[in-house]
Amino acid sequence: MRSSDDKPTSAPQERRDDRRNGICEPARLLPLSDSVEVLVENVSEGGLFVVLEGGLEFEIQLMGETKTRRVQLVRSQTLPGQKAGLGFKFKNAGMTEGEH
Repeated sequence: MRSSDDKPTSAPQERRDDRRNGICEPARLLPLSDSVEVLVENVSEGGLFVVLEGGLEFEIQLMGETKTRRVQLVRSQTLPGQKAGLGFKFKNAGMTEGEH
């Protein structure tokens, strides 16, 4: 689809290194530390922006698994209904197909 000024209007395709397996199941997300040191870069009446060295890491236990996997937060997005979407990257060996 193109707009009146002949520019594409669709969003760019996502670029991924790995194929996704679509699932929707509960999991347990465990922080690796109680606190995180950050550098506050700016503050306004409505909020603030911080930078942290190395990113946020967690462990996650997927339903039906006894072990946990280490993950790093790589994306966050605000969703409707006061929800947040979080994207994680596996820090060690990734999931293999059919494993979850």
